[in-house]
Amino acid sequence: MSKGSVENYSFVSVKQLNPAKLCSPDYLRNNKQFIISISSNYGNFDLDLTHTPCNYGGVRFWLLCSCGKRCTKLYLKRGAYACRQCQQLNYMSQQWNKSDIPLLRVRRLRNRLEWPQDLRAWPIYQKPKNMHWRTFSALVRELEEREQERLQMFIVYLKGMGIW
Repeated sequence: MSKGSVENYSFVSVKQLNPAKLCSPDYLRNNKQFIISISSNYGNFDLDLTHTPCNYGGVRFWLLCSCGKRCTKLYLKRGAYACRQCQQLNYMSQQWNKSDIPLLRVRRLRNRLEWPQDLRAWPIYQKPKNMHWRTFSALVRELEEREQERLQMFIVYLKGMGIW
């Protein structure tokens, strides 16, 4: 059975909580670790927060997982918030097949160039507004290379199926 993907689960983030607005500097000096209560559609939860000093002043906040690890996000699975490793979650990109990667690269480049995702169409496309010509040319060259790589992977797939 494959692991679950973080994209499919609810999470709470330090950025969402914004603890800097909730805590005064005096409170932070006296308390290294504190608890914050949150409520969501899934119930009420108490989360442990801690902070570490930054190099040029200020503090960085962390959520504490039940395993003791500092995280910026905790994911809700089986009625509890925990880190990605404790919940046995990974990213969707970690579950891709190697044969899918060239197509995904092509789609990312086409998205960055603001071109349609229909790979069958080959009309002359325009440079996106506010993009430098040098960047545009480099992206088009990379897109052509990735298209060739994708087609080669497709030929390998067809040969493996006995079609080619």
